[in-house]
Amino acid sequence: MQQRPVVIFFRASDDAPWEAKRILSKLVNLSTDGDALNFRVKAGLLMPLGSRLNSVGYSARVGGERHLERHELVTPYQVELEAKGHLFRCLEFAHRSQSFTVESMVGVSYYCLAFSSTSLDLVREAASQAGSHDVVAIAGFPADDFLCFTALWDWLLLAYIVVQGFVLEAIQETVADFGLSQEGLNDYAWSPGERPWNSPGFFSNEFEGHVLLERRLSELPLPPDLSATKLFRRKKVASPARIALRQLPGEIDKINRRDDPERPGHFELDEPLWQWPDPEQAYRKIEDYCLKVGHPERKWEGFARIGFLSHYGDGRYLAYLLCSALLCSDFTAYDMKVSADGTLEFSVNVMVACRTGEFRNIWTAWNAKPGRPIALSSAYVSPPGGRVCSKPLSPPGRISESASWDDRYAWVEGAARKYGNAVSGEGLCAVGWLWLPHDDSATKSFAAWCRRNKGQFTFKRKKYGGMVTQLNLELTFLSMEQIVASLRMAQACLGMLGVRSIVDVRYD
Repeated sequence: MQQRPVVIFFRASDDAPWEAKRILSKLVNLSTDGDALNFRVKAGLLMPLGSRLNSVGYSARVGGERHLERHELVTPYQVELEAKGHLFRCLEFAHRSQSFTVESMVGVSYYCLAFSSTSLDLVREAASQAGSHDVVAIAGFPADDFLCFTALWDWLLLAYIVVQGFVLEAIQETVADFGLSQEGLNDYAWSPGERPWNSPGFFSNEFEGHVLLERRLSELPLPPDLSATKLFRRKKVASPARIALRQLPGEIDKINRRDDPERPGHFELDEPLWQWPDPEQAYRKIEDYCLKVGHPERKWEGFARIGFLSHYGDGRYLAYLLCSALLCSDFTAYDMKVSADGTLEFSVNVMVACRTGEFRNIWTAWNAKPGRPIALSSAYVSPPGGRVCSKPLSPPGRISESASWDDRYAWVEGAARKYGNAVSGEGLCAVGWLWLPHDDSATKSFAAWCRRNKGQFTFKRKKYGGMVTQLNLELTFLSMEQIVASLRMAQACLGMLGVRSIVDVRYD
């Protein structure tokens, strides 16, 4: 019979653990070849797969550090539905009750009993003979699928090991007196027994009473664990604020000089509109601080050496370049900290292609605070180091300054749509577009092309300083997070082409 990973789903009831033990007993008894029974058994709840860190709280400074005290997870329904739908489609059912659906996997708790390698038909027969009333589904699952491995194996607790017909339930580390450290022997002493489901065993590192040692059992070859070496998961893109939040350490030893160390620190993610960087704010910061000749901190000197000068109009290009580094990859954040006023601060090392033709590191500092986009705090040219660099956006070679607006527009729209589709959509439905202000020649030229070729319209908007052309991209999604993500990517792409744009998103 074909051996494969198998899982049994039970209704979450008090009887489910005992039914699981009866099924395991029947499975061992049904086998005509006890020596062929070699597998690990894990048990536990089917956990949410779409949970996300939403807020954190740290203590006031104690011993020079803030210590993590709380964190809040949220599980967006649509994200969880997509994940559980993928899990459901991967299962090869030998038995399924009508009540076991994708929707029930999202809203109902299930116990899981997972076998690393056994016969699906044999498990179904064992469940049938055990007369289990709480079994709702029996299925094989692919161990090389990321979500299946995570939910149905990695997150479950080791409950039993079946090896050559023996059911092993307890484990403890051996001591030197047992003499089991010889080559070829296991590092553990095993004992079969009738332990209750919730008693010490694999569920605890401590044991009550004496754990018997049988030399013949400790010499048995243990069945291999399921391997995660071939796993691949298509990553869902998260907002830069969410990426930075989930990289926060347990202890924070650096506190901003403007922070109050006597008060607890905290941060909570705001609505999706504010979870991305604003290139216009970054441009003002770079012009007034980083590239400003004569500034006492002299950061402009480092930028000048690699070919970035304010009077050459490099400020806006550099702003879009640095902001795009937060969009193009799951970046590595450094110097993470939160403040008493609810601000999240982090740094990102960005590798930039310079005007001089070489690649240099630019160290950037950012801060996120509810009610506004992620803001650039500082940037300076840093020496090469061992820290991971994030790569900013780079237009493909065919999209040059001499390329037609048709090609450039197609690249911008394609990049925006691809980025938005990669984001896990959640939240209310929204509509959004870009405004193209008529305050520079490149943007004005692109706006005129949009009116002639894309049917866009021009309006007078006082809040944007005068005449603006509305640019509606052909997007295929509706959630607020996806709309904002795609428009921010489009804004970054246009910025790389010298076109200025303003994001405008509203709830539908």
